[in-house]
Amino acid sequence: MLSQDLELRKLVGNKVFPVVIQEDIEFPYVVYRRSRLIPSYTKDNYATDDTVYVDVVAVAEDYMSSLSIAQAIRCALEGKKGQYDDIDIINIELEDSQEDGEDVFVQGLTFKINCR
Repeated sequence: MLSQDLELRKLVGNKVFPVVIQEDIEFPYVVYRRSRLIPSYTKDNYATDDTVYVDVVAVAEDYMSSLSIAQAIRCALEGKKGQYDDIDIINIELEDSQEDGEDVFVQGLTFKINCR
């Protein structure tokens, strides 16, 4: 979903990575990872739905760029529903956000994804 979003591609190109990045990647870029999975079980102990938390991090050399990338990430994900690959997304909500920075500026977004 993220790597195919046109607005996000304008800001970071194809630099959207799962879990880790290569050492020589130039700014800006986006990294995402699953941080939590909560299955929903029936009384018969069958998993029906999952709630997945995904952390998405935007990294840029300047503060305003990091904010623009974070906003593009939010627009690309929040409220989305439908079938993506073999996952049925029921809803995506922004749960939390935080920022950090020392040599670069980092915007972290946590999304709650309800899926089947």
